[in-house]
Amino acid sequence: SKGPAIMSEISTVSESRAAVDMYSSIQGADLETRKTIFNAVNSAEPIADHLGTVLNVRDIIIQNVELENEQSGKIENAPRVILIDESGNAYAGTSQGMLSAITTLFQIIGEPHTWGETIPMAVVEKKAKRGKMFSIELR
Repeated sequence: SKGPAIMSEISTVSESRAAVDMYSSIQGADLETRKTIFNAVNSAEPIADHLGTVLNVRDIIIQNVELENEQSGKIENAPRVILIDESGNAYAGTSQGMLSAITTLFQIIGEPHTWGETIPMAVVEKKAKRGKMFSIELR
């Protein structure tokens, strides 16, 4: 299955804040491609502002980020999932639930560069063991 290999690309982050592991479905290593990835990561809108909105997703970026745990105050790694729509707009959410859904999507449907078209999906809020979490539904 593709999931574990994909996740290994983003699963290890060094203790250094300067180290960032990232998966990007955007193909290419030239400067223009890297600028496209940077702009998506740097200017993504909060997905929480677009819950339930159908996005025609063409690319996905997964970035490990460090966040402060509100209960313990400790810095922890968390997955930031960025969905990029057909117009190039980016929407980000830091959510284990979104990461789990994307991993399942990659395992069943494949990575975005294999799709051949955009896939309509919406980020939804679901009940979790403690509180709520984000997930993804295909439309």
